[in-house]
Amino acid sequence: MCGIVGLIDHGHQLDDRALGALIARMRDRLTHRGPDGAGLLLEPRLRLALGHRRLSIVDLTEAGAQPMTSACGRYSIVYNGEIYNAAELRAGLPHIRWRGHSDTEALLEHLALRGPEGIADLNGMFAFALLDRQRDELILARDRFGQKPLYYACRDHWFAFASELSALRAIPWFDASIDSAALATYLLLQYVHQPMSIHPGTLKLPPGCWLRVQLGLQPRAGQPQRYFEWSPEDGAERLDGVRDVASLVDELDVLLTQAVRRRLVSDVPLGVLLSGGVDSALIASAMRRCVDGPVRSFSIGFEGSVESEHLEARQAGAHLDTIHTDDVLERDVLDLLPTVVEDLDEPLGDSSCLPTWLLARLARRDVKVVLSGDGGDELFGGYQRYAETLREQTSLAHRLRYVASRRQRWNPADAYCSPRFWMFMPAQIGAWMGEMPLTALDVGNAMREAMSNDRPLIHRMRHLDVHTYLPGAVLAKVDRMTMAHGLEARSPFLDPDVAAFAARLPSRLAGTTQRLKPMLRDLLARRLPAEWAQRPKKGFGLPSASWSQSSMIDLCDELLLAGDARCRDLLDRRAMSEWVQAQRRPESFSVYQVWTMLVLELWLRRLADDQPALPDVQTLPIAEPVSR
Repeated sequence: MCGIVGLIDHGHQLDDRALGALIARMRDRLTHRGPDGAGLLLEPRLRLALGHRRLSIVDLTEAGAQPMTSACGRYSIVYNGEIYNAAELRAGLPHIRWRGHSDTEALLEHLALRGPEGIADLNGMFAFALLDRQRDELILARDRFGQKPLYYACRDHWFAFASELSALRAIPWFDASIDSAALATYLLLQYVHQPMSIHPGTLKLPPGCWLRVQLGLQPRAGQPQRYFEWSPEDGAERLDGVRDVASLVDELDVLLTQAVRRRLVSDVPLGVLLSGGVDSALIASAMRRCVDGPVRSFSIGFEGSVESEHLEARQAGAHLDTIHTDDVLERDVLDLLPTVVEDLDEPLGDSSCLPTWLLARLARRDVKVVLSGDGGDELFGGYQRYAETLREQTSLAHRLRYVASRRQRWNPADAYCSPRFWMFMPAQIGAWMGEMPLTALDVGNAMREAMSNDRPLIHRMRHLDVHTYLPGAVLAKVDRMTMAHGLEARSPFLDPDVAAFAARLPSRLAGTTQRLKPMLRDLLARRLPAEWAQRPKKGFGLPSASWSQSSMIDLCDELLLAGDARCRDLLDRRAMSEWVQAQRRPESFSVYQVWTMLVLELWLRRLADDQPALPDVQTLPIAEPVSR
């Protein structure tokens, strides 16, 4: 796990010395992602500089340092992530004289042989940039589900990429203003929807895609090329009656155990994040069977909250005989919100950022790598909103209640693309912004369209979430909150084989009105007491015992209604004031909406302090000798 940056100065705005100095400055804004080392490469002929911050996990020697150049000298790479099938890649390259045992070297030599077509062979989480000196091109790529971030910006005189926007904001000519369409999607979804970023003209490379950047006198970036898309198979219903459930649970057991075993490759201590829910308990159980010796598990709790799962996590840890550590907070945690926001790359309004940040801090005291249950809900049908929407489809009584409350006919798009899935509705966002930006309207319409095809409804919801909520909120949260503490998080549920199994499930085994995640619950009942598999999902958001309505409204008054509030420069002040007043009424109060707006305001204030004062980059000191 690392941080990567790159800059192409084809407008010759910098000399070699200043180019190296600027890439070092960009790189070192990512020190939290890679506190163990730093590297830099300069290609004067191509006006290209690459930078890397290292979190050493596999091959702790200099043989694993980056930027790394291939044995033939044609290719160099900067890479963030872990390749779990690195041993298999090495076995397919018998002609290489290996310098070390890092997954970086295996990845580099595999790409040197196979080119972009070899990206589909990778089992891992990754974002990388591969330089090809013979073809004068740069290949950028991102993993299948978007576990590792990658931003890029292309302008008339320069091209840049980075693991985080903070590194790009070190560029003197970077446009760090707020993109109105991106802001609207944040209000709609709690996150900025891909491929947009919060800044205009800066994009996220979508998950499952790679991008070719042609270098030379007139560099140009092509369109992202997709190499992977997860989609529940239309023919999955044919599995009904062909395979009994027990045999499918057997298959899942084998696949998930293999996925966990792959993710145990490490030269540093590992642990597991254990929430007490189905997903993390399954991962901890598989890890316990794969490891010879003790397993460390970690959980976070909130004193006096019935929503806190730390007691269930303790039970699971005791049953699995892990070395379990938890931290139970007794105080109001709202005072931590500004600290957490400082570690967000762009606004992310998911309230589970805070407990995830706390959990990552706790785990990092003892381990450097953790396994987690992320992806289980999206792939295997675990959200309560799935059951609610399915009940309305299948039950006349529930559908009539929907019609009575919404005063409109029921259809899947309206039912799901609602406060059930969206944070603020388009009409309210339009009132705040003057009008809903067309690009943001297109995002909402595309989601509604995805809910309107003829697939089984559970497949539509899972497919939509995997391509929107999973990379936009869940994985972005996990990456930023763990990397803030130099902790690597690995997700066995996102293994390609496990994901392919989930895509093949018939609708009755992908989630029903009566039972969410039936396959995972059936598997858990084999590993832990059967009654634990029937526990209702609690989620990992901020428990209500950790805040009060009055304390959150006080924060709204202090931040959102202040004379220097940044939100009020972007949103209608009167509409904002009316919304805050409405939140004072118990029947109108929404902790999720309030949290989303507080995060936005704090993030905007942080942004105002993040603008580099670089009137003359030629005077920047070089941080270290430039190497090749």
